[in-house]
Amino acid sequence: MRAGTSIVSEMFNINPNTTLWYEPLDAFYSSFYGLQRESIPLDILYWKNRTARQSRSMTTYWECIAGKGAENVTKLKSQFDFCKQNIRLYCGTSAERGTENDCHDNLLLARSRADESGIRDFSKVSNLSRTRERSNLLLQENDQKKRAFLRHLMCMRDLRALKIEPCLSNLVHSCRDKLLHVAKVVRLRMSDVGLVLNRLPDLHVVYLVRDPRAIINSRVQSRKLMWDKTNRKRAREASILCPRMSDDVSNLRILQGNYPEAIHTIRYEDFVDDPVGVAEKVYSSFSMNQPKDWASYSESVMYSSDGASGGGFGIKVNDARKVADRWKTDIPRKEIININKQCSYVISALGYDV
Repeated sequence: MRAGTSIVSEMFNINPNTTLWYEPLDAFYSSFYGLQRESIPLDILYWKNRTARQSRSMTTYWECIAGKGAENVTKLKSQFDFCKQNIRLYCGTSAERGTENDCHDNLLLARSRADESGIRDFSKVSNLSRTRERSNLLLQENDQKKRAFLRHLMCMRDLRALKIEPCLSNLVHSCRDKLLHVAKVVRLRMSDVGLVLNRLPDLHVVYLVRDPRAIINSRVQSRKLMWDKTNRKRAREASILCPRMSDDVSNLRILQGNYPEAIHTIRYEDFVDDPVGVAEKVYSSFSMNQPKDWASYSESVMYSSDGASGGGFGIKVNDARKVADRWKTDIPRKEIININKQCSYVISALGYDV
């Protein structure tokens, strides 16, 4: 939902007692394979029916790298071997992803290029420090959390082996000192959430939804389509999006029955109408008060008198309610009727009007 997920994330990020982690799985894959951002990880996370093996592989990886035996895992070949053993986990054999051998070759090439440049970027803060000079300037700023992440980034940049434990120490206090730890994940399917809740009983899931017609219109307008980026037809996008949303909603119902205290659903439209009320409800479920600055901050970015900023991913807009309803005037009535048929279950289940 682009800006929608960003502003809801700010509801947590504005809290000084919170650590917000953006897309941890994307960071995991990018760091693991030395991939450039916005590349293969996006496809990897759509791969189906791999959850249990994926979980075991990630657990093995972190135990191997950050555990007691980390000093024994210093050669790149060890990581290649791990990749090769689990190659079917991360790469399909369909035409879109190439053959298994092609995929493996691509991974090896990506890691080799990353190794040549000496980069091991395990964090999502590289945009804060494009050069070492910029890093040094930022380290002088009086922002303890930012400085902790930058020290971590600089340590990882200089690392040549797989021993990351010393670098992680730069982050651990910044995280552990916070009362609330939040991970923003926009590609996690609800069918996978039960596995996580079983292992983390104190976890809460805040599930953000939006009218599928609004999502479709936004993606067509921004060219951020789910599959065929050359096809901008809304009907095509609806045929891909709504079955996935239907599957998520069905699994949501199961999770709500099994974990009634842990699942919290937010409709984007309700959020823009009453951001303070929604924040109060969510925070009260954690036995916490919403941030004291949230009311004024949300008003300033969602109904800004200074105009919109940040493009399609920006959180600052003139009128968030108008943005939420834009699909009603952007989409021709004939197309709306067609989308309503394809998305009838989702529209009804989430309480939207046809």
